[in-house]
Amino acid sequence: MIKHTDTKAPTMIWHPPGHDIIKPFNPHAAKDAAAHAMMDLNADGKLSKDEWTRTGRSAEMFEAYDKNGDGKVCEKEYVNGRKAEREFASKDRNGDGTLSFHEWAGRMLHKGGSMMKGVAAFCIDPFKMDLMRFKRQDANGDGKISSAEYVKANTPAEPVFPTRPWLMKATV
Repeated sequence: MIKHTDTKAPTMIWHPPGHDIIKPFNPHAAKDAAAHAMMDLNADGKLSKDEWTRTGRSAEMFEAYDKNGDGKVCEKEYVNGRKAEREFASKDRNGDGTLSFHEWAGRMLHKGGSMMKGVAAFCIDPFKMDLMRFKRQDANGDGKISSAEYVKANTPAEPVFPTRPWLMKATV
């Protein structure tokens, strides 16, 4: 039996031993996976650059979605990229298609805070840390973050090595 520990925020889920944790259904991920399948013309499970550009999407955005650099966008890369694009759209307050520093940092600046709350007092000023992070994401240095730059910086990369190398069999 699954019990939620808090009825207002069902993120903490108790589960019986030996059972997988049930993740909440994400309707966006399901729609994105279906869109990926429709874009995949040769049904190999990955989008090539040609398949991508045939749908009217830019080559720059293809590079942002292709996190592992293999020249193809798998379903997981596509779903993660779409999630980042939705985050970008929610932060783009003026709808100009780019994020200024104030849009990127969001409401924390209006409250006099920083995205880097909790940084130790002996570290760099939290505002400067935010500015450094912004400049890292602004790949072309124009002072604004485009959708492609945001997607590239805010989607998780696929791990190159297994997450638990001690479980791998040793080869002698």
